[in-house]
Amino acid sequence: PFYPLLVSLALLGLGLLSRTLGTAKPCSKCGAAVSRRGDPEVGAGSSMCTQCVNVFARKNLVEPAAKVRKQAEVARYQQRSERVSYVLGLLFAGMGHAFAGLPVRGAVYGFIFMAAITGFFLRNGVLRPPYDAMPLPVRLAPVVLIFVLVYGLSLRGLLKRQG
Repeated sequence: PFYPLLVSLALLGLGLLSRTLGTAKPCSKCGAAVSRRGDPEVGAGSSMCTQCVNVFARKNLVEPAAKVRKQAEVARYQQRSERVSYVLGLLFAGMGHAFAGLPVRGAVYGFIFMAAITGFFLRNGVLRPPYDAMPLPVRLAPVVLIFVLVYGLSLRGLLKRQG
């Protein structure tokens, strides 16, 4: 019974140690790794890799052909991450939001989605009803409505985010 607690504490500890260990984070433009170990020129709080800083932030440092090539690479990366987040959202409501960088919204969608699925499979309920049981379609109607609503809102949010 203590394994989930131990695993969650270990993950929390690793998350808190990420800054101390200097782990790499993805570039906000192209998705390449940004770390001071790999590239000492990167600033402490930089969210862009050195290539993106040279291409997008500093003027007249890179020739126009390299700038166009880097912009095409950034567009491909963003399009690929949007597709992956939408596919994850199709598989499970909330996963696309978590992948796209919205963990709280993804967790809320995922929790309600799982609650609806659980309600569908446990359609008889956990406790015996005090009176006569309602017909099956009446019991499943709210669960199916919540399922469709959460799934639709999740996909709509991902499509809106893609622009």
